[in-house]
Amino acid sequence: MTRRRRVSLALVGAAAAAAAAVPLFALAQPSVNGLLPDLVSDSPDGARFDTYNPVAGKQELLLRFNGYVHNDGAGPLDFQGNPQLPTGSSGGMDQYLWTGTGSRTSNPSTNPSGWVRVTDHPRDPEVVFDMSDTHNHFHVQRVAEYSLWSSDKAAQVKPGSKVGFCQYDSQRVSTSKGPTAAVYGDTFTGGFCRQAQPAATQLREGISEGYRDIYDYTLDYQWIDVSDVAPGEYRLAARMDPEDRIKESNENNNGYAFSAPVVVPGYRANAVGPFTMGYRGQATVTFDSTSYTAPSGYGATLGTRTFRIESLPVGGVLKNSSGIVMSVGSVTTANSVTYVPNANFSGADGFTYSVLNTGVNGSAYPTSPVTATASVVVGGSGINVVSLSGAPGQMDAGAQVKLTATTSNGSGILWHTTGGSISATGVLTAPSTPGPITVRASAGEDVGAYKEATINVVAAPPGGPRPVVDPAPSAGILSKPGILVNHRNVTVRLQVKASGVLRVDFMRGRKRIAKCVTRTVAGRGVSCKIRMKQAYDPGTIVVRATLKTDAGKVIRSASRLGPSNFRRVTIRRYAANKVLAVITPQRASFLTVTFTSGGRVRARCSMRVTSRQSLVCRRRIPRAAAVATVRMRDNQGRLAIRQIGIKKR
Repeated sequence: MTRRRRVSLALVGAAAAAAAAVPLFALAQPSVNGLLPDLVSDSPDGARFDTYNPVAGKQELLLRFNGYVHNDGAGPLDFQGNPQLPTGSSGGMDQYLWTGTGSRTSNPSTNPSGWVRVTDHPRDPEVVFDMSDTHNHFHVQRVAEYSLWSSDKAAQVKPGSKVGFCQYDSQRVSTSKGPTAAVYGDTFTGGFCRQAQPAATQLREGISEGYRDIYDYTLDYQWIDVSDVAPGEYRLAARMDPEDRIKESNENNNGYAFSAPVVVPGYRANAVGPFTMGYRGQATVTFDSTSYTAPSGYGATLGTRTFRIESLPVGGVLKNSSGIVMSVGSVTTANSVTYVPNANFSGADGFTYSVLNTGVNGSAYPTSPVTATASVVVGGSGINVVSLSGAPGQMDAGAQVKLTATTSNGSGILWHTTGGSISATGVLTAPSTPGPITVRASAGEDVGAYKEATINVVAAPPGGPRPVVDPAPSAGILSKPGILVNHRNVTVRLQVKASGVLRVDFMRGRKRIAKCVTRTVAGRGVSCKIRMKQAYDPGTIVVRATLKTDAGKVIRSASRLGPSNFRRVTIRRYAANKVLAVITPQRASFLTVTFTSGGRVRARCSMRVTSRQSLVCRRRIPRAAAVATVRMRDNQGRLAIRQIGIKKR
C-alpha cells in the first residue's frame, strides 16, 4: 500500500500522567460491554543498511527494518476525540471500546450504545502532533519499542526507543475475525491523521481486530543506529505497549518478538596467545579476526583487513614487517608483528589491537572497533596469562556487551568493573553515568594474572532507556528490588519464592510517594511500574518491599532507587532571616535553588556549573519555616529535584 511509505515514527515525548503503579503480569479486566483489543508483538523483518541519516543530515550506519502493530483481540483498537483538549479529559483524545452494536464507523455521539470510553485503565494514551519528521500529523505515542540484542537474546546491545504512529488498517492477518474490508484509512482518520492540521479539533485512528499496521523500512526513524556496534550477528526486537498505555484483553503477551539473525558487517579482533619465548630473541605474534559479511547490499563485500595497535606492551616493543618500531595507532595489513623484549625483562606481557575494514570496499564503521589482547610470555610457558576480547572502545550508558576471557592454564575467570555491573559469564552492563570505566578479567586462583580494558561510556541517545536491572539472586523468599529509573518512570522487579500479597512502597524520607500491591505466585518474578510526580533525586528514594505469605509470614527487603545526582547539598540558616545554599552536582548541570515560604517564592539563585564546581548563594528569607527546592538539569536534559525543609528561626 502506498500508505506504508507515508507513516512516521515519533521519538519519546514527555508523559503527563501522575504516579501510578501497575503489576506487569496482571490481566486487564473487560470493560462493561466493550470488546477489548489485544496488541501482540510481531517480529521485525526486511533488515537492510543505510549510511545516511536524513533527519540529522549526517553520515551514520543505520539498520533499517519493517515494523508492525498487530491487533489480535476481540475488538478494534480505537482512539478518538479532540486532540486540543488534555488527554483523558471529557471530549479529549481517549481509547474507546466497540460494543458490537451498530456500525464500526459510528461514534459515541451518533451511537451511544455502540462505544464505551475507557476510564478504568491507570494510564491514558498520549496523542501529539509530531513535526520531528516530514509527515506533520498526529501520532499515538509509545505504542511500540525497538531494540537490538545479541544473537542469543541474552544482552540488549542498543537500548530501545519507544515510538508512536498514525494508525491504519494496513494488512488483514486473520480471516477468522474482524471486518472483511479495512475501516481505519485515509478518509476515516481525517486525511492521514489530520496531516498539516495541528489545530484540528477532531481526530480518529486505530486498528481493527485481525489487522495490523505496517511501517516500511524507508520511513524516518524506522531504524537503529549501529554506527558503534561491533561487527557480528544480532537480532532486532519489537515490543508492543511498553508503558501499558492501552487497555487490552491480555496484558501478559507484550514481550519481545525477535527477528531472524541480522549481520552487522566488518572484522572483529580475537584474543591471541600466549606466545612463549626465551629470555633472548623475539616472538612472532600472529593476529586473528572473524569476518562478518551482510547477505546483500552494504557489507556484502568487505574491504582490506587492517590491524591497528591500540595499546603497547610494557616489557618490550613491537616491530612491523619492515622492522620499524610501532606505536599506538600504527596500522599494518600484514597478519603478524614481531615482539622484542626489553633487556632483563621476563614474565607475562601483551598489547591490544583492533581490526579495521579499509580499502575500496572499506567502511568507517564501527566508530569504536572492538579490541582484543595479544599475550606474550618471556622466559617460558609456566606463567598463567589472561586474554580478553569483545571490549568496545565506546558504548552507550545502560547498554550491554558480552566479553570473553580465557587463561593459558584453563582456570576460571573472575570479573570486575569500576562502573556498572558485570555478570559471572562476562555480560557487562554500562553505568547510567557517562565516563570511562575499566573492566578486569583475572584468573580465579592467581590474582596476579589479569587483563584490563578501558571503555568510554557515553550518554544514551534520547529515548533510549537502560535495560531493567534484574534483582540480585537471593537464597531467601524475597529478593532485593531490582530497579530501572528512566526519567520519572520507574520499573521494579523482584523474585518471590512464596505465594502471598506483595506491597512495594516508594518512600521519600517518611513520606510514601507511590505504591504497588499485587498477589504473588511462588517461583514467579513480579514487576511493577510507577511514574513519579517529579524527577526526585534517586538518592532520596527508598524502595521497600513487604511480602505477607499465605502462611502468615512477613518478609521485607529494600533498595535505594539509585545513586544521588548530587555530591553535596547543604542548606542552612546562618542568621535569623538569612540562608546559605551550597550545591555540588555529580555532572555538569544548570542548577536552580528556589526558596518558598507561605506558598510564595521568597528568593531564587541559579548557575551553570561543572562537576567540580559548586553553586554557592546567600539569600534573605522570612523567619518562618521554608522549603528549598533544588533543580538540576544536566547537559543531556535529565532533571533531578531535591527538596529540603528549613526550620523557622
